[in-house]
Amino acid sequence: MSQIEITPALLAEWRQKAEAAGGGEWKVYEASDGIFIADANDGEGPHLAEVWWPRDAAHIAAASPAAVLALVAEVEMLRNRLDAIECPNCGNQPKFCMCDEQTSGNETNFVTKGEVK
Repeated sequence: MSQIEITPALLAEWRQKAEAAGGGEWKVYEASDGIFIADANDGEGPHLAEVWWPRDAAHIAAASPAAVLALVAEVEMLRNRLDAIECPNCGNQPKFCMCDEQTSGNETNFVTKGEVK
C-alpha cells in the first residue's frame, strides 16, 4: 500500500472538493438495475454513481463529502493542539524535542504553552 502524506495543501484540496460536491452525506441503495450511491437526502434518486460491488459502494458512501469535511476538521484540530504542546525542559514541540528528560516511565511531561512549569 502506498503512503499518502497528509499535508496542509492536501487537506485544503479535500475540503474544496468536498464542499464543491455539496458537503452532504451519501447512502447506498440497490435497485433491480444496479447498486447506486445517492445523496442521503434525495431518497433513491437521482443517483450520484453506479457501482458494481456492494463493498465498493459502502466504501464510497462512507467517504461522502460530509465525512471528508469532518476528517479534515479533525486533523486540523489535532494538529493545532499538537502545536500548542511544548517540552517543559527545552520548550520545543514534542516532534522536535531531543531531551532525554522528556519522559519518566510511560508518562510524558509535555505541557500546554502558557502553563506554569
